[in-house]
Formats: sequence, C-alpha cells, structure tokens
Amino acid sequence: MNYSKWIVVLLIPVSLLCIVVLIVGGVWWHNANVVAEKAAKVRAAQEQIERQHAERQAALAGDRACRSTLEMLGESLSLYASEHRGAYPDSLSALDLGPGWAVECPVSHSAYLYFRPAKASDRFGASAGGVVVACDAGPAHDGSGFFLCLDGVVREAGKVNAPRILGELKAGKNPPEWGASEYE
Repeated sequence: MNYSKWIVVLLIPVSLLCIVVLIVGGVWWHNANVVAEKAAKVRAAQEQIERQHAERQAALAGDRACRSTLEMLGESLSLYASEHRGAYPDSLSALDLGPGWAVECPVSHSAYLYFRPAKASDRFGASAGGVVVACDAGPAHDGSGFFLCLDGVVREAGKVNAPRILGELKAGKNPPEWGASEYE
C-alpha cells in the first residue's frame, strides 16, 4: 500500500485548515487589540470627565463658601455700623468676628478687598444697591469675582466683567458700572 499518496491527500486539507486558523486567529487577535484600544480610550475619556466634574463641584463649593462668608461679613459690617452711629470700620480687621473667623476667601485664603463707604450716613439697605463694600476677585474663582454691596447682596461678576469692575473700584468709582449682564 502506498501511504505517500494518502499523506499528500490528508496533508493538503490539514495545511489549508491551518492556514484558515492562522488567518482567522490573526483577524481575531487584531480585532481584540482594536477593541482593547477603544475600551482604553473610552475609560480615559470617562476618567477625564469624572475629574472635570469633581473639579467643577469643588469650585462650586468654594464659590458658595466665599459667597456665604461675604454675606456674613455684610451682616457684621451692618452690626458694626449700627453700634458706631453709622460709622464703618477703617479696616475689616477692626471687626470682632470671634474665634475661628477670618476676613478672607475660604478658597484662596487671600484677604478680601475692603472699600469703606465714603459717607458715615451710608447704611445697608435698599438705597445702597450696587455700592461695593468688599470683594474677592481672585484666581480661586476662575477669574470671576464676588462683590458684597452695601445693601447686603453679594453679586457675582464673570471673568469678563470682574476685572473691569475691580479696576473701577480701585480707581475710586463706587458704585461701578454693573452692565446689563453681570455674569459674562
């Protein structure tokens, strides 16, 4: 019996089967790598989004803390003025705020800027809207600023208007031009 003929007859299909397995295996391996790369990109994008969300939440918490601190500072200034016949302190450090209280932004830990009202007769109230008493326009708020007005309202100005308003205040223009839209 001639086995060489049978070996050739069996070897050809087995060889073809091996070639098919190698091709299919290579395609599968390539596809698996492509899928793994895409999954890694999706995971990286999700992690970046989560980081940005966490940073934004932290910034919002800092903004709320700064706004709240300015509101409490406004109440303290109002009490000071009522106890001192309408006069406001020469500086914020003259306020007796109690232990653990600082006259600074709770985010950046920089001191608030103080603009002492020009007239001792100025009072916190509806007639004093827009006159700024204290503000924080530091880098901790992504370029925006918080401004405590004599009426007790804390106004927020966006990164376009905050530097302009701060410049007007430093130049002695109080109340500043708030504009149609403060938050820009």
